[in-house]
Amino acid sequence: TEKISGDGIPAGAEVFILLFFIVSSIFHIFLFQFLNSEMELRYFIPFLVLYIPVLAVLFNRITKKLSSINSMIFIAVITMMLTVQGALKFQEILRADNNSSRNEYITYLETHRLNYGFATFWNANVTAELSNGRIEIAGLAPDTIHVIHNWLAPSAYENPDYHKGETFLLLTKDEWETYSGESILQRPPDYRDDHFVVFRFPSTGIIFDELIQNNH
Repeated sequence: TEKISGDGIPAGAEVFILLFFIVSSIFHIFLFQFLNSEMELRYFIPFLVLYIPVLAVLFNRITKKLSSINSMIFIAVITMMLTVQGALKFQEILRADNNSSRNEYITYLETHRLNYGFATFWNANVTAELSNGRIEIAGLAPDTIHVIHNWLAPSAYENPDYHKGETFLLLTKDEWETYSGESILQRPPDYRDDHFVVFRFPSTGIIFDELIQNNH
């Protein structure tokens, strides 16, 4: 049988966990330093998860050196700290409403039965989610509205014949200003608020013909 270290953790498992953590740390640091891409905090989540087994190993080592009562006190204090911190963070998340600015244009789209349209990627899927799927939106590339961005979206959205009937183009105010020179946008938007604008069109074909390049 394998030698046991502490209370139930195999010694080999401890060595593996620590070595895996060290190697992963070096790999991620190297990757983040040389990867030619903009990094976001969420990209660190897979790496930070490795702290959990490392903490288990450290707790096992620490509690082994303490008496039973001190070990229980140590674990209780750590558990209370994590619980309180988690509760405070959860309350902070509950109070945050990053999508309140979208409610008005979603109401407009649903009121006018506009259930299919186009928007840049970061506004496409979130709109579909907030409308509980009642509104489908084909994502356009974040850096140009001339290309369908098929990441995390059905490939059917690349087909101009996927949707029949009226469609729309959703843009942020900044995007509208950036692409104001496009011929398809040379008229007042059909909807406008402090953050977004919506242009309505008789068919998806118009958007593919006048806006989207290299369509299939």
